[in-house]
Amino acid sequence: FLCKGEFLVRFHQLTTERKGLMTLYTAEELKLGDGKNGRPILFAYRGNVYEVSPESKLWKNGLHMGRHMAGTDLTKDMEISPHGIDALSKAKLLGKIVASPLTSIELPHAWVALLLSKHPHPISSHFPIALSVTAALFSIVSILFDLRITELAGVFNLIVATIIMPFTILTGYLSWRYNYQRKNSFEFKAKILLSILLPFSMLGVLCLFGYQYFFTDSYPTGPIHGLYHVLVVTTALNVVALGYFGGRITFPDRR
Repeated sequence: FLCKGEFLVRFHQLTTERKGLMTLYTAEELKLGDGKNGRPILFAYRGNVYEVSPESKLWKNGLHMGRHMAGTDLTKDMEISPHGIDALSKAKLLGKIVASPLTSIELPHAWVALLLSKHPHPISSHFPIALSVTAALFSIVSILFDLRITELAGVFNLIVATIIMPFTILTGYLSWRYNYQRKNSFEFKAKILLSILLPFSMLGVLCLFGYQYFFTDSYPTGPIHGLYHVLVVTTALNVVALGYFGGRITFPDRR
């Protein structure tokens, strides 16, 4: 069975074919429809070539949402886009592309698709960021005013952040793998590296805390205690950087 969007797209394709209006495009000809300098806005989807109205505010200068370029094959992008192929019913079907090599798309299992449809990563990522930054602030206050209670409060924040962290990293990996099809941009490379380092810094903080408070007889001082505070602040900077690069991915530079 076809959903409404698929039906409209298929119906438009069939009626166009019957009218004999289908034109064959090469990849080079498709590239000419980049929407720049008055050129038409074209894109390919599953071997078909579509044209978008030049008046469309969603395709300014041939760029859609700051990342999808006209004149290219957007099959992979359409398969994982939030609006699906319903948007094709608003575009004009011009013809077919000749020998358009479509890269295979890795589809998730049903339970993964259901999980990703709820956007778990952007939801869960806010908690480690807020908790880690709060822990760093408590740590700084404890140093400035010599307050043990704020240091303990910071540790409790980090414990909760550490518990949430595996789920956040897992959903981030699933989103990168299926929603972004393992995209290899600088932002993703940075997030992967920071995600690898994060568990070590968090566990390091908790281990240092446990050593100081359970294996020493007096209030902790000295180099180990200093290293503890450095790791707390470093962990906060790590999660803030992860949030920053996540924002760069979600809201790319549109200049």
